[in-house]
Amino acid sequence: MSAKAGRLLASAESALDDLDFLLTDDVASDHKNARVISSVTLRRNRHEELSRPGQSGESVFLTQLMDAVHAHHDQLSLKNGKVQALQSDHKNKVLPQIHPVTLNNTLREADISMLNYRQTQYIGEISLGTPPQSFRVIFDTGSGNLWVYGEGSGVADKREFVPKKSSTFEGTDSEASISYAGGQVDCKISNDTLELGTAVRIPKQFFGQTYSGSGGLGIGDGVFGLGWPKLAFEGTTVPIMNMLAKDVLTAPEFAFYFTRDENTKLAELSFGGVKPQHYTGDFTYVPMISTHEPYWTVQMDDIYLDGKPLNVCPPTGCKAVIDTGSSFFSAPSQVLGSIMPHIRAQRDCSNLATMPKLGFKFSGKLFELTADEYTLQHPEYHTCVSTFSALDIEAPRGPLYVIGDVFIRKYYTLFDIAQHRVGFAVANHAVGQTEAKATFTHGAQSK
Repeated sequence: MSAKAGRLLASAESALDDLDFLLTDDVASDHKNARVISSVTLRRNRHEELSRPGQSGESVFLTQLMDAVHAHHDQLSLKNGKVQALQSDHKNKVLPQIHPVTLNNTLREADISMLNYRQTQYIGEISLGTPPQSFRVIFDTGSGNLWVYGEGSGVADKREFVPKKSSTFEGTDSEASISYAGGQVDCKISNDTLELGTAVRIPKQFFGQTYSGSGGLGIGDGVFGLGWPKLAFEGTTVPIMNMLAKDVLTAPEFAFYFTRDENTKLAELSFGGVKPQHYTGDFTYVPMISTHEPYWTVQMDDIYLDGKPLNVCPPTGCKAVIDTGSSFFSAPSQVLGSIMPHIRAQRDCSNLATMPKLGFKFSGKLFELTADEYTLQHPEYHTCVSTFSALDIEAPRGPLYVIGDVFIRKYYTLFDIAQHRVGFAVANHAVGQTEAKATFTHGAQSK
């Protein structure tokens, strides 16, 4: 390891509270009583363009992230001491498996190619305005609003929306702030035409032009919130409600296929229907716990280690948010501290072969991940870290579990807007299954 990399490692490890980028984001931001212990990634460094992967910035990012998470796990170990017994009489109700409806009408479907940035962020491209201005965003089911950097934001290496270049732009007198667990953005509220791919066009979509941001907000040009109306800017409509209109999508649903292949760095978000090449077997659908939820919150029956229930959930189940904007898993600190000795990877990856399978049960079906699948591994330094962080939210909103990208990589995930449910099927990671190409528009806005 170089002297520079060593200094960065030491710096990250000694300053956990200063690390910025968000692992669990808006899910915790609107709860004043939440104790968020999961903003544990990266200082404000400049990174290489997504179109030029493989440079040293990626390695620095991953090294700092992994060191910070190890420090977080050290804190949990000190707080919780030895493993605690977890007891409950919860029994799971088995529900039937549901077969997905595969849609073949491509007139109102959009497939958005996404880049896999070191297994921590998935970035795809949208367009705003007429003619379209392109932006690379994180598609986030854990927040509700769309925002991109606005003209004059002053943020390095970001594309900015320029109102005067769009003939369909409409400004407002409203402003808003969005708070994340790791930062905040201040926006001017506007509306303009939103394009997803080449087929899906949503006129007058409200979005924020961010003129000020603090904390770590990812490597894209903004965030595309896919949450529910309670998260909307005041007096506006979130994108998924516009997708309910019959002339927008073939079906009001979208599905995430997250790759685990660091060589291709290719993933895909499909609006309007599932794609059969991205999954195998049947879908299991899990209904949302309420149609009034701001997030995609479902009932989780229990957590399992090597097929044995931990009985962490009451008879009514645990609340689990399916959040594509979170890189890892999050759980209440007491629960996480109790199971961490079993699922914590050594830095040198030496115990992966003996670590148990981790399972989450939804609608009576167990969804398991192996140690290789629930750990983050550094390809250059051959180091490992388990992908878990603590999140404490008081009742009645909490306690909450956050199911992030680590799970969605293993299980192709469908979000059904009209029927308020989430579907899981085993993702197909066989070679050659992803046919879309990760291409991004480069023009005057590109840095």
